[in-house]
Amino acid sequence: MAKTSNYWDKRALKRLTEAEKHSEVYIKRVKSVYEQAYKDIDRELASIYKNYSKETGLDTQKLKELLTRSETKKTWEKMKRQGLDKYIKENYKARISRAEQLQAQIYAKAKSIYPKEELQNTMCYKGVINQSYYKTMYDTQMGTGYAFNFATIDNNMIDALLQDPWSGANYSQRIWGNTDILADSLSQILGGAMLSGQGIEKTAKQIRDRFNVSEYYAERLIRTETNHFNNEVDAMAYEEMGLDKYVFVATLDSRTSEICQLMDNKVFKYSEREEGVNYPPLHPNCRSKTRAYLGAEEEKDLQRRARNPITGKTELISNMSYKDWIKQYAQTNRDVQQPTKTVVNASKSVKNEPKTTKNWLKTDNLPAWFKDYNGKIDEEGILLTEWLNKNGNPNSKASKVYSKSIKDLGKRDTNFDKKFVNMQYKEGKGSFVRDRYSNDIIAPKLTNKDNPTGSIQTMLHENWHAIDYYKHNNGKFLSNTSDTLKKVVYDDDNKIGKDVSKLFEDFNKQCGDIANRVSKDNHYLFEEINKKWSEGKYKSYRSYTSAWSKARSKIKELIDYEERNLMGGGVNNLQDIYDGLSAGYFKDSGTVKYGHGRKYFRKGGVDSQVREIVANYGALSMTRPDLIAMLKADKPQLVKELEALMDSMM
Repeated sequence: MAKTSNYWDKRALKRLTEAEKHSEVYIKRVKSVYEQAYKDIDRELASIYKNYSKETGLDTQKLKELLTRSETKKTWEKMKRQGLDKYIKENYKARISRAEQLQAQIYAKAKSIYPKEELQNTMCYKGVINQSYYKTMYDTQMGTGYAFNFATIDNNMIDALLQDPWSGANYSQRIWGNTDILADSLSQILGGAMLSGQGIEKTAKQIRDRFNVSEYYAERLIRTETNHFNNEVDAMAYEEMGLDKYVFVATLDSRTSEICQLMDNKVFKYSEREEGVNYPPLHPNCRSKTRAYLGAEEEKDLQRRARNPITGKTELISNMSYKDWIKQYAQTNRDVQQPTKTVVNASKSVKNEPKTTKNWLKTDNLPAWFKDYNGKIDEEGILLTEWLNKNGNPNSKASKVYSKSIKDLGKRDTNFDKKFVNMQYKEGKGSFVRDRYSNDIIAPKLTNKDNPTGSIQTMLHENWHAIDYYKHNNGKFLSNTSDTLKKVVYDDDNKIGKDVSKLFEDFNKQCGDIANRVSKDNHYLFEEINKKWSEGKYKSYRSYTSAWSKARSKIKELIDYEERNLMGGGVNNLQDIYDGLSAGYFKDSGTVKYGHGRKYFRKGGVDSQVREIVANYGALSMTRPDLIAMLKADKPQLVKELEALMDSMM
């Protein structure tokens, strides 16, 4: 039975309350850091007044005296031993007066709060992130009864969240700024008191007041950041579940702000969320929360996610405590294990040496896609055939399957709902479109390219989707009928071997270099567009933004063209295989440059993972046996099952 909105609101607010309770421990610790710093500075202040006082007040003349070089050196060495030297401004490091010496010591002691405060904040937020993410998953499973799989939140994701300057600066930068203000203020208070001869009571009160303000800022920062991380991780969790809407939930009591009251119970899309506008925190010390919009359709999606890909049955979960749940899921379920970090070691460079082979692929083998209206093979077909005959691997099972099967894909057949498989040539990436009315392959244009290698790899990838589909006699993909292959993919350990890892590292770096160079070389396109706009040559703002979009697309296409040809082509296909094994995690985490990401695989589950792996494996088997050898060394069981699938296709 579906839970009510009130149930989900209560669970969401309880998670926020638990996060706030967690933060209270760290607020106390940070306050104690400030209190200790205040006591140290207060003792320093008493010492100053004791050593530099006379009957009429502070001895301002003595304070204005310059330190000797020996005294300056001793002061500096003492602060170095105390670990305070790194907080001293450059103007304090030269020969200074006694007053400036005392100001420098007070300034450094105030700045020494920073590393201690930052440490407590970091520990606090890491706890909030981990606890909030898994408790959101727990609440949703308990509320729906479905034991769906989900990805973990690892250290890389946590670090990315912590470093995000979500409100113009991250918490570490704000702590640095706050301690800067405190140190500067205390230095100025003491400097003014020493120059004017002000009494100790007034100076001590000014310092205490300044510390009170800084303590309040420190506490407010923790409360606000706790709210931010709690809500941000909620969004990550719900988006991981495939849910796309959220409900704003305000904590309604006498302290609720007017803006939060107005936002309460409003529904927004996660893709349109904006912190401070329609997503909490809306203001400092905000206590508002969000939760996913969970209606009947959303619960059906979660039910589909809970379906076991091997048995086809929906996995249900019984009611249990969070302690028991986290023990079961975080320690034994593969989707809740911490992903293993990739270890990169040196490896031999991977090259694709062109080789001359017999003409194993004939133009007669090509389907009607590659023929013009007169029945002659077009430029695309000639280029594909010549390239494969020169660079392809005719001995692979995949090549034999391809040469025998590709021609049949253009024939009328019940497998395709009595429709032809059509080919469309377009700039950029490819896709295999399968719906009720058509089965189309959209492939990148091969002609007018200095190097068609990358686009041929993409075309072969899409061809293999069609072959995989054609080889099953019930309008499905043959690869999705192999339970053993699906099990190997589902049970993969999400590790990357050292040779493949080094290859990916080098490939990603070169991709970054290409993107920077191509963007820089073509920046003039935007300058020309802006110039035309300033000269009034665009009829409307929409025309102006359209020109910008076209320029961006052109640059992106140029970058993609070069990247797909890198290292002999095909490395992007190998990355796509590993991204499929990780269900999109490697793409989203930046481990690979090419892939589909978790959002894509969430919809299709392990079936979609297998389809993408097979399409890439087929293409690489025909063109890059060296990359297949690397894959086999790293994932022998996977290659064994893929070769068995090729046997069944033959």
